[in-house]
Amino acid sequence: MGERSNDQSKKWPTVGPSYGIGRKANLVFQDWLPTDWIPRAEEPDFHIDYSIEVVRDGEPTGLIFRAQIKGRASSKRRPNHIVEQFETKHLRYYLSCPHPVYLFVIDPKTRTGFWLFIQRYLHGRGISEEQLLKQTTLKVGFDSRWSLDATKLFDQDLMSSWAYMRNQFPGTPTAAISAKQRELEQIDDRFTIKIDASENKMVFKLHSKAPIHEPTLKFLPNVSSEKLRAFFEKGESFSVKASELTGEVPILKNTLSGKDESEVIVTNADRFSGCVQAWWEGDLPENLIQVSGNWLIAPQRIYFEGMLPESPLKVSVSAETEQPGKIGAPNLTFGFDFAAWEGQPLLSLSHFDDLIRLTRSSKLSLRYLIRGGQLFRGHQDPFNLSSQPQIGSILGWLTTCRKVAAFVRCNPVYPERHHLSAFETNDMRFLGQMIEEGKHEQPYADEDFEMVGDIPIQVEPGQTEVDKVQMPGQFREVDFLGMKTLFGPLTYTWTDLLLISVEPGDNGPPKLKWRGTASSKFCIELTRESAPFANQVVTGLGGA
Repeated sequence: MGERSNDQSKKWPTVGPSYGIGRKANLVFQDWLPTDWIPRAEEPDFHIDYSIEVVRDGEPTGLIFRAQIKGRASSKRRPNHIVEQFETKHLRYYLSCPHPVYLFVIDPKTRTGFWLFIQRYLHGRGISEEQLLKQTTLKVGFDSRWSLDATKLFDQDLMSSWAYMRNQFPGTPTAAISAKQRELEQIDDRFTIKIDASENKMVFKLHSKAPIHEPTLKFLPNVSSEKLRAFFEKGESFSVKASELTGEVPILKNTLSGKDESEVIVTNADRFSGCVQAWWEGDLPENLIQVSGNWLIAPQRIYFEGMLPESPLKVSVSAETEQPGKIGAPNLTFGFDFAAWEGQPLLSLSHFDDLIRLTRSSKLSLRYLIRGGQLFRGHQDPFNLSSQPQIGSILGWLTTCRKVAAFVRCNPVYPERHHLSAFETNDMRFLGQMIEEGKHEQPYADEDFEMVGDIPIQVEPGQTEVDKVQMPGQFREVDFLGMKTLFGPLTYTWTDLLLISVEPGDNGPPKLKWRGTASSKFCIELTRESAPFANQVVTGLGGA
């Protein structure tokens, strides 16, 4: 490459007037600062010249703002038109800074200048980082009131700038939530908004300040019209991803979960505490069931959802608002979630007897209350298990299991959902049959078995057929929901048998071999008179 000519060196000197103006402007800035404030020069000074810590009463406060100084000659500006050109890569950097950034434009010759809190300036004009990526420079206007002479105004602005930045870069979840609420209310000022947030989910509770005639949400412009109509008219909630929200406050992302795909549930129905009371016709009032929950009131629908405490029973009620002030007949639905009993002792399942009565009733009297006031009354509704036959089956089987627990005198806990198969083992079916029916019987044709011990019957010489063989006083080891226990006493009886052979025992009683005939039966019966001894536990097998 060729060298520049002397004329070019004079035109573009390495150390030119702009360097001198900038250096002198920095000196003016340092002189302007209170003498006890602590300026720390940035090195290297990419986009920022100083970080300044404020001192009060001789003590550093930890309150910091950052400053970028531009030296400009007043002769290059038009009167009352203070505009400077800045590179957008600098402005994007300022938007990412957690501390307030102030731009200073200073004329070192007249020692005059102006300041500007740049983050608030950009946010107030809706200028985002994405927009700044589309151009290389941006003209920034300075208010003539924000001069270096207005030191009190600067102090006031500086104090407000820290509060502003705390909202932009909240350091706690509570601050993040508050900031997002304020931001959304600014975007759509028709609502007051409350946000409840957990690690992976937010709930936006909207309350309209006046009747909404336009079913839109300005901070969620892409929600379908069908969802919005159901949302505004019937109070139906819907969910979106956090990344779909309009706005700049990074709630949840980098604050609570580090994600921007968290679920956001949006709801607008007013909520009021209430309950549904149910009792059986002619029954005493103290025997009623009360399910507490919340009523959701929307312009065209009211809805209740509640659950009987610590029990599987769930109740939902909906009613359409036919016209203002007139509510249609309620539609009540029962549901069951048996996982609600997990961990409860089997003999102490919450509201078990109430649920048995409920599922066996033909008619119920119902009363609907909201905040203690009656909404509906006198509506009688039969409980129909035909649509949910499995509910009756489960409750019936649990009734049997509770009888077994009472009989064997133990009280295991209701298993977890993925362990519910413990209710359906062969041992549990056997125990249930013994408790409910007292015996188990099955055909025994062509089955062989052998007895060793005292001969239970007298067999005459040459006799080959007997009417009955019985072995009383036996206990059987069973597994009752993970507990190994001896169950009995049980009597084992075989009828109509053939005696195949009698063989000498090994220094003991003889061995008898039997075979069942076509009419043979095998029966196990429970001797209930001995029930107090039925809770004997096999040593070392986990019983208690």
